[in-house]
Amino acid sequence: MKIYFVVISMKEVYIILSHSGTIISKIIKIYTRARYSHVSLGFDPELNEFFSFGRKHITTPLRGGFIIEGKNRGLFQKFKKAKCKIYKVILTDNQFEIMRSYINEFLKAQHKYKYNYLGIFTTMFGLKFNRPYYYFCSQFVAEVLYKSKVWNFNKDFSLIRPKDFEQIKNATLIFEGRVCDYSIFNTF
Repeated sequence: MKIYFVVISMKEVYIILSHSGTIISKIIKIYTRARYSHVSLGFDPELNEFFSFGRKHITTPLRGGFIIEGKNRGLFQKFKKAKCKIYKVILTDNQFEIMRSYINEFLKAQHKYKYNYLGIFTTMFGLKFNRPYYYFCSQFVAEVLYKSKVWNFNKDFSLIRPKDFEQIKNATLIFEGRVCDYSIFNTF
């Protein structure tokens, strides 16, 4: 009798909830009554590169879209004492490949994507609002997780808020504190 083993290798993705302390993030925090006002998604355990929707330039929130952030890049370069909460989610190879492929589509056409300012306003009233190529941070991350078969929020992506990501059952909290204090060596 032969015994066969199926080896399923696992990959990781990181969900980063944060609050920078900018005026916009304070307004979002007041309206949501949640500790964190922003969410990002990354594959790098050192958090040198993660993806979201937000301001394109550190100095102005007026021009937003698909962004690549990092603990020493973008807004976190200026707001090193921003508070964050980091979750790790284990993915199958298939989920990982779907997710990477989906994010690569955003990377290839990042000039097309804009920040969904109107969607932020409509979600305050519980109204769904979707437009092609327009996202806000939680809308983007929720869609990526759904398309990758990682999590189904059971509500429209345009109604997802950063605090909803704390409910993902297969997510493990690995860090909570200031972005500048995060190190891969003190999370496990």
